Amino acid sequence: MQLKQLIINIQIQLMIANMVILMLLSIIKPYLSCQPYVEEWLIIISFIFSRIKYLIQRLVFHNYSYKINQKKLTQSSKKKYIQMSISNKARGFISVYFGPMFSGKSTSLLNDILKYESEQKKVLVVGFAHDNRYSDEAEIVTHQHKKHHAVKCFELKEIEQQYKNYDVIAIDEGQFFLDIADKCDQYANDGKIVIVAALDATFQRKAFNQVLNLIPVAEKVIKLRGKCSSCEEDSSFSSRKIKSNLIELIGGEDLYEPLCRSCFLAKQSKQEELDQEDNSSDGTSGCYQEGQDQVQFAKNPNGENIDNEESNNSTNETISEVAEQIKIKS
Repeated sequence: MQLKQLIINIQIQLMIANMVILMLLSIIKPYLSCQPYVEEWLIIISFIFSRIKYLIQRLVFHNYSYKINQKKLTQSSKKKYIQMSISNKARGFISVYFGPMFSGKSTSLLNDILKYESEQKKVLVVGFAHDNRYSDEAEIVTHQHKKHHAVKCFELKEIEQQYKNYDVIAIDEGQFFLDIADKCDQYANDGKIVIVAALDATFQRKAFNQVLNLIPVAEKVIKLRGKCSSCEEDSSFSSRKIKSNLIELIGGEDLYEPLCRSCFLAKQSKQEELDQEDNSSDGTSGCYQEGQDQVQFAKNPNGENIDNEESNNSTNETISEVAEQIKIKS
């Protein structure tokens, strides 16, 4: 800005000087008839001043245009760099498989892992450290016993340095990681493809820890369904077979079963009736202590424990009957 003002001042001074020369030329012209070369010199001086003014104008215009172009170029380069940085990071996204037990979440996750590995992408598979239902090794295992090597941890912050070296982060049993939403969002913002398989609800049909916080930050959310163990309809809920209020109780078919809405409500209603009977009678059910977990066992009239399989079958028959009544009413 100061240079521009300086050049303008010089231009004004040159214009004034040029006008003064022309005025002097017009005044002294009558007296120069006897001096043949004076007029020519004045004309030459006037011409030189005009050319200097023109050159300065060109110089000012060139410098000013150059600075403007450089500024535009710099801004454009910065904008392009920012856009490239954003586009590079925007490659990341989050895909989530939700569903009840036995709905194929881990199988879908494993299929995606194999797909990305076939595309020559580096995949980091993460499993929960307490999940050793089918294997004590560092691997994830589906209910059909399909396996894949994995890193086991309790919190995702434990892989803070490892994940940067991979293209894809695949997380099984995501409901157990309390930092699941924040860390998956971080991975995706860093350009990673993130795939999560998780229960969306507990056996009480309540949100499982922080896992539902994934929904607002995920690009793709799929709710899978299995087969109801009582009526073979599509199942949407997980039901616990034993009496326990623990949220983190890892198990398979020995502890859980998939149920549809009708069968779930029927079982819930039946359980409430049994609880009321237990509260109103003394010593009608036996229990044993396993850690901090109490498990109820049914007893026959003779006081003997009913076989688990026989008890489950009778319970399923009762559930099916109540479910049929609920369907007829609805």
